[in-house]
Amino acid sequence: MPLGVALDTLQSEVILGLAQDQDAQRPSRWQVRRFRLDDDKLEELSSEWIGGVAGGERGRSRPVLVFDPSPKWGPNGRLYYFSLGLFSAEAPWSCGYVSMTIGDKTANGGWQTKRYYDEWTQSRSSPGACLFGGDVLYAYRWVDGGQGPSDNVLHVGYRGSGIDDA
Repeated sequence: MPLGVALDTLQSEVILGLAQDQDAQRPSRWQVRRFRLDDDKLEELSSEWIGGVAGGERGRSRPVLVFDPSPKWGPNGRLYYFSLGLFSAEAPWSCGYVSMTIGDKTANGGWQTKRYYDEWTQSRSSPGACLFGGDVLYAYRWVDGGQGPSDNVLHVGYRGSGIDDA
């Protein structure tokens, strides 16, 4: 699957998002790897499973990584990993998910994962996301599976972090 990439502007690190088989029972597990640019090559600094070693976050679509350096997320900022879950030839669409870093590494390896928006919110394509208005703008191409006129409608969600001002 294609890689996702983001730049941690606080640590001056390149972050790659990918999926890798953790073992035979856990294929396509989401992972992030951090690199530092050293002269003309990337030096790998770290690698971690999203959701921790025991997590189940996985999928094969291109991830979209967004790094938010805002101090409201703490001294290390926040990393968002947006992607679709697994799908098959019989059902070539999936729900969208976001995993975001949290400050407590003892909770799911320091990650919180949420599904966007419900079980009927599905797509064939990787989502899009970017920082916007102090939060995240999230977009996806909706699919209802019927191949009719309601397929492929673009949905855009403001406050994509899932956190409201109130």
